[in-house]
Amino acid sequence: ESAPGPQKYVRLSERRDRYGDPFAHVQYESNQFDRETCRFSDELFDRFKAASGAVDRTPIEVDDFLSGHHHMGTCRMGPGPGDGVVDTLGKVHGLSGLYVVGGSTFCGTSGAVHPTLTMVALALRTARHLAERR
Repeated sequence: ESAPGPQKYVRLSERRDRYGDPFAHVQYESNQFDRETCRFSDELFDRFKAASGAVDRTPIEVDDFLSGHHHMGTCRMGPGPGDGVVDTLGKVHGLSGLYVVGGSTFCGTSGAVHPTLTMVALALRTARHLAERR
């Protein structure tokens, strides 16, 4: 897991696409928690290697330990506007009829790899809610 921090964010880039829209710029720098997590996982892999009799393994470099490149948390879910951008169903706080679904509603990290099923479950829950409101 990678911990959120001020050195991890998404902003609009100075560069623009062919339509003149700015690209997203993802800033991602490992912090102390990330380094400790990487060190711990490295030690754990060494233990697995020794216990299993494996002859080789590729060490993890902290700068390559980027949570699988699943960028999340740009529209965090929270109970109120001071805690997040959307509520538990993905409705944007303070706006009527605007919903966001996907990994951006996660609170900053996925806790593990492969967050797709959780994203799908959240999207289906929001879809069900919207269908019931129709």
